[in-house]
Amino acid sequence: MKKPESTVRTHVVAHSLRGGLAAVAFGVALACGAVNSSSAQELMLPASMPDLVAQSDFIAIADLVSAQARRNARGNLIVTDYRFRVAETLEGAAPGNEFVLTQGGGTLAGETHELSDSAKLDVGQRYLIFVRPGRGEAFSPFVGGAQGAYLLTQTGAMQLSEGRRVVDRDALLNEVRSLVSQRGAA
Repeated sequence: MKKPESTVRTHVVAHSLRGGLAAVAFGVALACGAVNSSSAQELMLPASMPDLVAQSDFIAIADLVSAQARRNARGNLIVTDYRFRVAETLEGAAPGNEFVLTQGGGTLAGETHELSDSAKLDVGQRYLIFVRPGRGEAFSPFVGGAQGAYLLTQTGAMQLSEGRRVVDRDALLNEVRSLVSQRGAA
């Protein structure tokens, strides 16, 4: 008999200098039931492109070559290891031609865990990623959560946050390169 799939939704609110108080207030409101789980992404402060560039350890255009779900060391959360292959590094130093970023959430043996504001990534796709690794498996490795990941197509780019904003690919990459140049000159 097949075990029914279950889903656990966990809402993690990242703290930032600008939104620390708002994040704390949201966390209290969520815990008290004053807001529902679907509004977690809606209450995060939007990160501007200068914010994404300034807060990134590295920025890359990379292809997602594999995704492997597993349980974290404590066994209480499913996480997914995403293996990327670098197509182009725009800022900083990616940790090699291929690297792995781990993000909370995933499906394993019919059980699914989802964390709010995690980028939904698909193997075989190309992404522009703004990376700040080493924050732990419960937090997104992307600056601003899903705001720090864009799905790239031939002409367009779609931000993977809740609004899934679509922009012109070349204009986006030109803006990022300009901001990276300014960052380097500062």
